Amino acid sequence: MNEIAKVKKEVKLKQWAEMVQLRNESGLTVSKWCDQNVVNAKTYYYRLKKVRQALCNEVEQHDIIAVQPVCDCHKLTIFSKKLLHLTNKCVIIYLVKGS
Repeated sequence: MNEIAKVKKEVKLKQWAEMVQLRNESGLTVSKWCDQNVVNAKTYYYRLKKVRQALCNEVEQHDIIAVQPVCDCHKLTIFSKKLLHLTNKCVIIYLVKGS
C-alpha cells in the first residue's frame, strides 16, 4: 500500500472511531442514533468492525513488557483499571489499595 493510501485509510478509521465514540456518548441505541444521524445501521456496524480490527492489529504489534512490583503485591487489592493511550502506546494502570 502506498503512502497516500495509508494516510487515507488512517484518516477514515479515525473518523469512524469518532463516529463510534459519539454514538457511545449519546446514550442512544445504534438504531436511534443511526436514524438521527442519517447513517445506515449496516454501515455503522461495518465501520465499527473495521475500527475494532484496526485496534486489534495495533495491539498485536506491541510487545508486552513485564513490570516489577514496587511493593508487597499480595497485600494489595485492585479497585480500578485504567487504559491510557500515550503517543501510540497503550498502558494499563492498575490502581490499588492496601488490604
